[in-house]
Amino acid sequence: MVEKPTVRSFRPGDELGILALYRAVFNVDVSYQDWQWVYQQMPEEPAIIVVAENNEGIIGHYAVQPRPFWLHGKPCLAGLAVGTMVHPSARNLTTLIEMAHLAYDICRQRGLLFLYAFPNDAAWKVRQVVLGWQALPQLTEWEGPLLLPDSQMDTKIQIWTDFPLEFVPSLSLPNDEENQKGISGRRTPPWLHWRFFQNPDAEYKLLVVGSLDKMQGYAFLKEYVRSGVRYGHIVDWQVPIAQASTAKHLLVSAFKEFAQSQVERVSCWALPLSSLFNLLPDAGLSPTGRKTNFGYFNLSSQNDAILASNNSWNIQMGDSDVY
Repeated sequence: MVEKPTVRSFRPGDELGILALYRAVFNVDVSYQDWQWVYQQMPEEPAIIVVAENNEGIIGHYAVQPRPFWLHGKPCLAGLAVGTMVHPSARNLTTLIEMAHLAYDICRQRGLLFLYAFPNDAAWKVRQVVLGWQALPQLTEWEGPLLLPDSQMDTKIQIWTDFPLEFVPSLSLPNDEENQKGISGRRTPPWLHWRFFQNPDAEYKLLVVGSLDKMQGYAFLKEYVRSGVRYGHIVDWQVPIAQASTAKHLLVSAFKEFAQSQVERVSCWALPLSSLFNLLPDAGLSPTGRKTNFGYFNLSSQNDAILASNNSWNIQMGDSDVY
């Protein structure tokens, strides 16, 4: 007889049951190395993980990655909701709700102010109706053919495909006061190293304007094949919005780098608060690509107005768990 599941916080030793649940729900084999990177190795703190367990093992999972953010000029800790799943043989709303509520309580205890997520269509309806998440406009990829600019690559651009850990303390990121005015991921050297150079399954290129100890701007690039077409993603971008010339040089350099890898089309996310936003139309890109659901859950009784304003957000592909 199958027992009623118990909902509890993660305990060491749950990993094998969680990996088995990934296979049962999503039909994917997540390696232990991948699991550690996603859930245990973030520089801020490990993920908040809640599981549901019965006498047959772990049958439910709800997790939140703590992420450093800017919220209207103040640094804070937010959370990216990831890995929400319930075993097909045990699916019911009660288990999902109990896991979510316990996870939210732990998030509040750890000082997280809000959560955000990019759910698929089916999960998004449940999050909104059952868990009280708020929808924001879908994120639409800017995309288009790779058009080579006439200007040459800026000789001041450095390109990094690997980044030794000992270099991290010397990083001095560009001033991002513009990002601080809204809601955006707060980039720190340890976070950048974890997100882009410790990822066991993806390779990125870091393009730097200036030097590591005095960056004027940077871009992280990724290449992959979609439906037989080689794409170049601009996954992460940070150039102060007032530095239009720097931003233009960096975009030219990114396109030149893509061309050397036989990239055919380019894509990215860019919202109006980003210095990349106004450059894209002249570069041949338009907001006509894939759409991604996006929304938030406010963990406090404050900040409702700014969280609800889609004009406040500056989200990039680097803020997701996919790109």
